[in-house]
Amino acid sequence: PNAMMAAEMAVIRLTHVAELPAPEELVRRLSEAPPPFAAGPVVSIAALGVLEQMTQDMFDYADSLGESLRAGLQEVADQFPDAFAGLRGWGTLRQLVLAKPRARRFRDDCLNRGLLVDAPADDVVAFSPALVATEADVDEAMNVVAEVCMDGGFL
Repeated sequence: PNAMMAAEMAVIRLTHVAELPAPEELVRRLSEAPPPFAAGPVVSIAALGVLEQMTQDMFDYADSLGESLRAGLQEVADQFPDAFAGLRGWGTLRQLVLAKPRARRFRDDCLNRGLLVDAPADDVVAFSPALVATEADVDEAMNVVAEVCMDGGFL
């Protein structure tokens, strides 16, 4: 599962920074890319396997899911303007920038409510839903984020 997750993320990242190359070119780019886009041979081969199974509908769904995530996070940020300093990212890789350096606490509060997010910096909470997530999953996640804001003292 970890190799497949890494392959999925590599494919998503590459498709949003450039037109999707041929599979052989993708493997070459993955092996030569700078961090955080770099991938070793195992992940490159896994990414190639993922690409062979993917269809245009799947890429379109990833774009749609990313837009739903962006809109949901923007709505929460607008609802709690004192808690957030900004929103950034693209596709299904999004980050909320907190107004105060409390990201680890925010992450833990989300996790305690069943939502897995990351805290890559003291003031950043990262969201990266799997491609199997649904619009309902995004809505549920946004409800959790709003709960954390109201109950966790982030206002």
